Amino acid sequence: MTEVIMRRLLMPASIVASLSIAGLVGLNIVRDHQLTIADATADAVNLRNALVEQTRQTFATVDIALSGVAEAINTEDLGSNETYRALVVRQDAFEPTFAMFILNENGQIAATSRTPDPMPADFSAAEMFTTHSHNESLDVFIGSPRKGRVGFADDRWIVNVSRRLNHPDGRFAGIIAASISIDYLNDFYDALRRGEDGVVGISKDDGTVITRSPFKEDYIGRVLKNTQLFNSMLPSADAGVYQEQFVTDGVDRITAYSRVPDFPLVIYVGISASERLAPWRERSIIDGVMGFLAILLLGGFTYSAERRTADRQREQEVRVKQLTKLTEISTKLFKCADIDMALKLSTDMARELVPCNDAVIRMTKNQLTAKAITNVSSLEEPAVSGNFEENFDNNDILRNVITTDQPMDLKRAERATRIDGTGHGIAPNPRTGVKGMLSVPLSTNDGKKLGYIELSTRETGNFTAEDRALITDLAQMTELAVQRLTMANQLRDAAATAEQLRSEVQSVLTSIRDAVYALDSDWKFTFLNPQAEIFLERKAEDLIGRRVWDEFPEAAKTVLFTQYCKACLSNVDIDFRFYYAPLKRWFDVRAFPRAEGGLTVYFQDVSDGVAQEEKLRQAQKMEAVGQLTGGVAHDFNNLLTIIMGNAELLSDNLSDNPNLKKLADITVSAADRGAELTSRLLAFSRKQPLEPRVIDLGKLVLGMDDLLRRTMPENINFELVRAGGLWKTEIDPGQVESAILNLVLNARDAMPEGGCVTIEIVNASLDEDYVALEAGVQAGQYVLIDVTDTGHGIPKDKIGRVFEPFFTTKTVGKGSGLGLSMVYGFVKQSGGHIRVYSEEGEGTSFKLYFPRSFSLRNADADPHAAGSVLRGQETILVVEDDHLVRENVTSQLKFLGYRVYEASSGAEAIKITEHNQDIDLLFTDVVMPGGMSGRELAEIVTVLLPKIAVLFTSGYTENSIVHNGRLDPGVELLSKPYRREQLANKIRKVLDRNNKKG
Repeated sequence: MTEVIMRRLLMPASIVASLSIAGLVGLNIVRDHQLTIADATADAVNLRNALVEQTRQTFATVDIALSGVAEAINTEDLGSNETYRALVVRQDAFEPTFAMFILNENGQIAATSRTPDPMPADFSAAEMFTTHSHNESLDVFIGSPRKGRVGFADDRWIVNVSRRLNHPDGRFAGIIAASISIDYLNDFYDALRRGEDGVVGISKDDGTVITRSPFKEDYIGRVLKNTQLFNSMLPSADAGVYQEQFVTDGVDRITAYSRVPDFPLVIYVGISASERLAPWRERSIIDGVMGFLAILLLGGFTYSAERRTADRQREQEVRVKQLTKLTEISTKLFKCADIDMALKLSTDMARELVPCNDAVIRMTKNQLTAKAITNVSSLEEPAVSGNFEENFDNNDILRNVITTDQPMDLKRAERATRIDGTGHGIAPNPRTGVKGMLSVPLSTNDGKKLGYIELSTRETGNFTAEDRALITDLAQMTELAVQRLTMANQLRDAAATAEQLRSEVQSVLTSIRDAVYALDSDWKFTFLNPQAEIFLERKAEDLIGRRVWDEFPEAAKTVLFTQYCKACLSNVDIDFRFYYAPLKRWFDVRAFPRAEGGLTVYFQDVSDGVAQEEKLRQAQKMEAVGQLTGGVAHDFNNLLTIIMGNAELLSDNLSDNPNLKKLADITVSAADRGAELTSRLLAFSRKQPLEPRVIDLGKLVLGMDDLLRRTMPENINFELVRAGGLWKTEIDPGQVESAILNLVLNARDAMPEGGCVTIEIVNASLDEDYVALEAGVQAGQYVLIDVTDTGHGIPKDKIGRVFEPFFTTKTVGKGSGLGLSMVYGFVKQSGGHIRVYSEEGEGTSFKLYFPRSFSLRNADADPHAAGSVLRGQETILVVEDDHLVRENVTSQLKFLGYRVYEASSGAEAIKITEHNQDIDLLFTDVVMPGGMSGRELAEIVTVLLPKIAVLFTSGYTENSIVHNGRLDPGVELLSKPYRREQLANKIRKVLDRNNKKG
C-alpha cells in the first residue's frame, strides 16, 4: 500500500522539486547579490577605519612633536642653537615631514630644522599665522594644501600643521609648524585603494580636499561643499556608509566615511559597485546553468526511482523479518543465566538467520574467559559435531580474522583454492570439504579478542553482504551478553577479594606516613591511602577500579612504566626516583610485586629536597669556576702589566721610527683588550674590588635613558618604569651601569624581528619562605631591577648555564660569553641576588636584587681624574716577587722622575726600610710568597715609618685588603694590569693625600 502511494506521489513530487530548485537558484542569486554588496561595504568600512587610525596617528605624532619643541624652547630667543637642535631631533624622528619651523610674533621665519641660519622670509599673511595670532584658544591648526616654495618641499604638495607659541606671561610669541608631505599620505592611500575605480581621500571638515587616490592635481584644494557627503551625511553622523554615483566620473560607489578623532579632518573610501558585482554576475550564470542541469537529473532520477521502488519493497520485507528475529534473539540472550547457554543460543540462531551446514563459536584462551569454549550447531551427527577442536596454527584465514578484528568471507571457488576441508580444524574425524565460509570476530569494547563466529557451506550460493551484516549484528549481541555475564562473575569475585584485602591491609596502610596505592594485574587501582590522595590530587573513590595508565597517561611515557613492568616480570622489589611533569613533583618510589599479581607501591614527595640539592650543586659549581677564573686572571694580569708597561716605554722611545712605534701601540691596544677580559673574569669570580656609593638606582638608570634608547633599533620599543619612594642601595655605580647595559644589549640581540625591552625599578622584600629555596640569599629589603624582553627566550636545557664563563647562545664572533658571568659575579659580590626567568617564544626576564642601604655616606669626587701624566721626585719602595713585573714598574717610576728602591719579598723590604728613612711611599704587591702578605708588610713598615704612604697592587684581590668586595677603609689599590698614566696618577694621588695629612 505504501509503495503504491509512493509511486503516485513521485511525479508530483518531482515537479515540486524542480520548481523548488528553480526558486532556490533564484533566491541564491539574490542572496549572493546582497552578500556581495555587504562584503564590499565591510571592506570599505575596514579600510576607512585603518585610514582614520593611520591619519590620526600621523597628525597626532606631528602635534606631539610640535608640543614637545614648544615646551622645550625659550620663546624669548626663538633663533637659538638649542631651538634649531630641538627642531632637528623631532624632524629626523618623523619621516612624513619636510621641515619643522618657527615664525616669530611678526610672522618672520625664526628657526627651521633644515638649516641653523634660515634666510629671511615673511609669512605674516599666511593662513596659519593669522589664524593663531587672532585665536588664543586654538590648539592645533591644519592649513589648506599648497605647493612648497623653498628647500626640499619646493614645488611639492604639502599641508602645514601648526601650534601657537606664547611667552610665559601669555603674550603671543609666534607659531611652530611642520610641513607634511602630501606624497607620503597619497602613497599610503594608493596601497589601500581597492580596484581600478576605487577612490580614497582626505579633506578638511570644511570640504577642502587635501589629497585623494588616484591622485589628480586639480582636485587638491577643491572644496566639496555641494556633495552628498558634506550636505547630508556628515551633518547627521560623524561616520557612516552610503552609495551614490559620483558626479566627477559617473562611477557608482559604495562609500564609507568618518571624521578623524581630535582633528578637523574627514576620511572617505569609495569602492566601485560595478567591479564588486562582476564576479556575482559570473556566479549567477553558473548557478542558472547548474539549476537547469539539476532539474534534468531529477527527471532521470524520478524515472529510475520508480523502477527501484519495487525491488526495495521486496528487500525491506525480508529485512523486517530478520530484524524481528534479531530482536527476539536479543531478548533471549538477555535472559541467559550463564555463558554456555548464551553461546549455544547464538550458534542455533546463526543457522536460522543464514541457512548453512555449520555454525561454530570459538572463544580464545586467556582473554575474558578462563577457558576455551566451543559451541557447535550442525546438520551432521552429534558425535562428529562434538569433536570440533581449535586448530588455530593451521588456519591462516581464522588467524587473520582474530588479528585484524574484521569479518571475512570466502566464496566456494576461493575456499577450494586456499584450504582443503581437512584444514578446517576438525579432529579426529575429517569432514567433507567446506564450500564457502563466513567468519565474524567477537571482541569487547576495549578491543580484547573473545573469539569468532564461523558459518560454513551456505545452503544456496555464496555468503552475501546481507549475511555478513546479519551475523555481525548477532556477534555484537553475543559480545554484549558474554561481557555482561563475565562482568557479573568478575564483580562477584572482585567483591569477595576486595573485602578480604581491605580488612587485611587498610588499617595498616591508612596510618603510615608514606603514600601507598595498590594495583592489580590489569594495572587497576585497588587501594589508595589518604596520603596518596594528597600526592596524586585525586580521591580514592575516583580511581578505584580504573587503570593507572588511563587516569595518568603521561606516566606511561616515563620511567614509572618500565620500572613497574620490570618489577612485575622479575618479581623483584624496585626502588627509583622519577619526575612527574603534570604534577611538577619528584617522587621516591618503592614497588613490591604481589603474589596474586599486581603491585603495592610506596612513594614519597621529595621535590623540595631535589630542588635544594640542585641549587647547592649549581652554587658549588659556580664557586669552583669562579676560583679557577680568578686564579687565571691573577697570573694573566702580571703578564699584561709587563707587556703593557714595556710596550708604552717602546712607544715613547720609538717616536723617530713610525713603523716600530705603530707595532708598540698595537701591543698596548691588545694588552688593553686582555685587561678587559681579565676584568670580566675577576668580576665573575667576585675578586674585583668595588667602589660602592650610596645611590638612588632610579636616578642612575634614568640618567642612562638616552644611552639605552640609542642602542635600540627602530623595531624595538624601550620602556623605563620607576616606582615612587625607591630605597637607597650601596653599590658600585660604574659596575651596575655596565651590568644594565649588558642585559639590555643581550635583550636587543634576542629580538632581531623587533619587540619590547622594559626596565622596571621597584622596592622588593624577600621573605624566609623564598630564601629557604635559594642558596646564599638573605631575607630582607632589596631594590629590584627587572630587565625584561619579548625575544625568542632561552631553551630550558641551557638556562642553567647562562652565568657560566664563556657560555653563550650567540653565533661565533657575536659574544665572548663573559657578559652574564660579569653581571652574576658583580651582583653576588655586592651582596645581592639574581634570578632569570624565560619561556621559549615568549621572552626573558633578569631580576637583580640589591640590598637596601640605610647609610647616608657617599664617595668624594676623585681630584686626580684621567688626563696628563703626573710626575714627582719622591722616593718609592717597590715590593714585587715577580722580577719582570718589578723591573717594569721600576723603569716606569724612574721615567716619571721618582727615586726607587726595589725588594722581591717582605723581609727584604723591611731591611731596606730600616736603613733608609727617606722613603715616601710603599708600593707593594698584595700576594707574595714567603708567608708575608702585602698587608702584613704595610703594617710593619708603617710602624717603622709612621708618615709613609702605602699603595697596594694586585691582579687578584684577597681578603687581606678587600672584604665583601670592598676595599677596607683607608686602603688604596692599583689593580693590575695598569697603564703608565694610571700608575702615575694613582701614585700622585696617594702621595698628595698623605702630604695633606702630614
